[in-house]
Amino acid sequence: MHGESVGRGASSVVRRAHSALRSTLLALLLAGCGQITPGPTNPPPPTSTSVQPVATETPLPPTATPVPPAARVNGVEIPVAAYTAEVELCEIGFAQAGRDPAVCSEAALQAVIEAAVIEQAATAAGLAVDSAAVDAALAQAEQARGGADAFAQYLAAIGYTAETYREAMRRDLLRAQMTAQVAGAVAPQAEQVHALLILVGTEVQAQALLTGLRGGADFASYALENSLDASSRVGGGDLGWFARGTLTLPEVEAAAFALQPGELSDVIATSLGYAIVRVEAREPDRALSSGQLETLRAAAVQSWLKEQLAGAQIETFVTP
Repeated sequence: MHGESVGRGASSVVRRAHSALRSTLLALLLAGCGQITPGPTNPPPPTSTSVQPVATETPLPPTATPVPPAARVNGVEIPVAAYTAEVELCEIGFAQAGRDPAVCSEAALQAVIEAAVIEQAATAAGLAVDSAAVDAALAQAEQARGGADAFAQYLAAIGYTAETYREAMRRDLLRAQMTAQVAGAVAPQAEQVHALLILVGTEVQAQALLTGLRGGADFASYALENSLDASSRVGGGDLGWFARGTLTLPEVEAAAFALQPGELSDVIATSLGYAIVRVEAREPDRALSSGQLETLRAAAVQSWLKEQLAGAQIETFVTP
């Protein structure tokens, strides 16, 4: 019994201790957190610190995407508009001539590149075109188109204004000066030979004719009877006088200049058949005909332009 009383007394002491501990914890919670009441939580009082609005940058307007040029030659850009105008000019010309304009895109790109190369060379050479020359060329172009109104319609059709066409005309005249300077360097006389030609379709026939000629047969008779070259056949194979760079068959030309008067060539393979040449005469400094001079000057310009293009830095940005 005494033990049980002790046990019950200890349990009572423990219960009172637990109750006191709970009371103490509750008091601490209330002191630290304030009185808890149902309802919405009150917002914290405003502080004296003012909140400044965040500054924002004004958005910049979008920039336009630059339009790439049609091409760039030695760092100088060729605008797409210039290329497009050249295409339209080509198409108009081809349509008037009854030709297929499908090649105009490629031809126009090559044309504007070549024009830029020539113009740059002209500027480097110190060439220039004055306003009077441009005015005269424009007046002539306007007259050729049937007057001011028709000319204005033509400019609109090819995408030119009066100002842009005037500038294009100035540049055309400048390039013409450059090419004239190159062509003018060709001398009006050159070494020439006078030769006869027989042209046939097979090597077997050519060898048979050569055997006959070496045996004393008449060259003119053989040419009249056998040659396929209509322009020289009627004259007994006579090609007349010609300089280097003026014949359409370079193999025949080279063979002729390798011979002396009275000498006969071997059979020569050409793109048109098999040829035999005999040289009649030779002069070291003979005056060129107007046709020969024109041919040689055109060839000189093309050779010069080829060199200029080979040495230029060219970039293209359009696909013909």
